[in-house]
Amino acid sequence: MSIKGEASHYGSIAIALHWLSAAAILTTLPIGFATGLLSVASGHSGTVFLSFASRHSGIAAPIFRAHVFLGILILLLTLTRLSWRFLDSRPDELPDQPHWQALTARVMHWLLYGLLIIIPISGICLIILSGAIPVLLMKVPSAVPSFFKFWPATVHSLAAFTLIGLLFIHVGAVIYHQHYKRDGLLARMGIKFTRIPRP
Repeated sequence: MSIKGEASHYGSIAIALHWLSAAAILTTLPIGFATGLLSVASGHSGTVFLSFASRHSGIAAPIFRAHVFLGILILLLTLTRLSWRFLDSRPDELPDQPHWQALTARVMHWLLYGLLIIIPISGICLIILSGAIPVLLMKVPSAVPSFFKFWPATVHSLAAFTLIGLLFIHVGAVIYHQHYKRDGLLARMGIKFTRIPRP
């Protein structure tokens, strides 16, 4: 497979960056929710979830550090993908794809890129404003601050939920193309299946 994209598929660099980003995103989302839950749970036991999180608050800092590491990794991968996108050759449009679908796919991709920049940057702002840098650098005990007292938490959370919604749409579109249209969409991203004839 060539480094740059060709008419029928993406290049090896774009494919590697795509799947590395996907793995990092799918890993950091549950870690992020755990970080938020542990952040608000300190000293609270009003619900089953908060009570459980409060009893396990000692793991908050390691989970927080893992989330920050993955967030920074996603930001760097996204910036690398955008830079490479302007240098790379892109595959042709899928055959028989309506114009509105192609346009929707392009808008979806740019929205995903935007969110993958907004979420880490709002997270960095949140770390700075909340005073969590000493926790991140392991200079204080494991307690993490209550992040939701600071305005970047709203941006971070709303953007994360929006990202989840777009990911569901993205995966749904892939399933539609792969199993209904059968136009070999995943092969463009390096995953090939044996095509089963339509009954």
